[in-house]
Amino acid sequence: MGKRKKHPRQIPSSAKQKNRRDDPPPTAMRVQQTPESNQESQHATNEHGPFMKPFIGLYRILFDGRSAAWTAIFTAVITWYTIQLTYISDLANRNNVAAQRPFVYLAQQINGSKLIDKGAVTGMRFHLRLENSGNTPATNVWGRSTLQVRSERLTEGFDFPDGDTSSPSPTILGPRGYGEQMLDVPLNDFFQVVQKKQFLYIWGWVMYSDTLASTPFHLTEFCFELTGVAPSIDTTSLPPTETFDVSDPKIGYNFTFNPCAVSHHCVDESCPDYAALVAKHPASS
Repeated sequence: MGKRKKHPRQIPSSAKQKNRRDDPPPTAMRVQQTPESNQESQHATNEHGPFMKPFIGLYRILFDGRSAAWTAIFTAVITWYTIQLTYISDLANRNNVAAQRPFVYLAQQINGSKLIDKGAVTGMRFHLRLENSGNTPATNVWGRSTLQVRSERLTEGFDFPDGDTSSPSPTILGPRGYGEQMLDVPLNDFFQVVQKKQFLYIWGWVMYSDTLASTPFHLTEFCFELTGVAPSIDTTSLPPTETFDVSDPKIGYNFTFNPCAVSHHCVDESCPDYAALVAKHPASS
């Protein structure tokens, strides 16, 4: 007896439709959020949304589509800041030059000594002290000093001529250093000044350079009047009609000089004859 041929079991089409699951089309696929993620997203929106909204609006008003304008503004700000830094640097450099530069002037304290020839006093010698109060050397130091005894006081408009027309070579005056110049007056003229019958003046000028920068020449002009002469001995015991003998070689003197009442005190370009004196300086050519 032969074997029966097995046929596959036929499943009704209705059952197939019932058991088959319809797969959603690709366009219908979406990620399902859990309740927890929905709560976090809503919390973030509630927390940051109202806070950031004004800033977002401000950004759109000020920056959105305005990059060229802001670039120009920032460039202008940087340019202005650079100019300010340059000005501050230049100001600091000028202040440093002003603090370190040499400054040469004639000291008001002028001492004197007697000129003696063969035991007799023939005149007085005044020692002028040129001082450099700066912290750097003064170079090309060059100038003139004049002593004059006059029967009248100086008045405005006096031209202060140079008594010495020689042309000494320029020299150097170190920082905080000094130099001396001597001017003589005959005994008879000095006696007239002591008797207040005449007036003794010392005036002049000094020109110099500094070593800090390529600055122009510096100039100091001065004028002093001898306003007091006192002997170094006690004269209170002398009769009222008798004065000390200026020709006595044993007597010393103390002198008082004060700035002249007329205008001859200036520095640099404030001096009216600055350009003319610069033209005469040996180092100006």
